Amino acid sequence: MHKIRTISLHWSATTFLVWVASILLLVYIALISIVMTYATLTVEFAESVRDDQSAVASLEASYLEEVRALSSVDYRSLGFVEPKAKVFVKSAPVTALR
Repeated sequence: MHKIRTISLHWSATTFLVWVASILLLVYIALISIVMTYATLTVEFAESVRDDQSAVASLEASYLEEVRALSSVDYRSLGFVEPKAKVFVKSAPVTALR
């Protein structure tokens, strides 16, 4: 008959604890890198939001400046006159199917 071999692992408590400590160290390093990546992405997103807000603010300021310039024009000095009568033309109602 064949002899059945038994594989015996010679694991001491110290070897086991070294393996556990090294695995925990790798997990800790992975978690630190994930947290640092998340923090970096959060800061970059906040900066892009701030840049977008400043771009919108500058566009809004230029828009308001143009509205102010148009509102302050004296059209009579440019030769325009007020209409003598206002007439509204009736038409058929417009629907989405037409």
